[in-house]
Amino acid sequence: SPMPSFGSGDTFSQLAYDRVTLHPPLAIEKQYFWEVIDADLPVLSEESFQAIIGVGPPSTPHLDSQMKSDGPKKLLKAIEEDPSRTAGPKLLNASRDALELVGAKTVLENLEVEAFSVCLRRQPEDA
Repeated sequence: SPMPSFGSGDTFSQLAYDRVTLHPPLAIEKQYFWEVIDADLPVLSEESFQAIIGVGPPSTPHLDSQMKSDGPKKLLKAIEEDPSRTAGPKLLNASRDALELVGAKTVLENLEVEAFSVCLRRQPEDA
């Protein structure tokens, strides 16, 4: 499982797909995302979260998946050429995930969003 680390801790995740609806009619039938299956984030015990959503530079997911796909391509090709060669199920699944994501679209690409803004509101003074 990938282990992205953040300033507030580590997460352990797996590739997943689901229907994503942001506001009807904005919906994506099969969107990939990294589902957190375990986390070492102390802040989770202090706050209530429904989701942590990251939006980074648009080219980052594609560049990351392309850079990380060379090893999996070689591994799967070697196994195909020599069936006696083996790899553990976790490694095989991670390899297939890496290759599957090379051409996958991000949420913003699927919704054809080219520009967006974020509105941050002040915390109420009595909170």
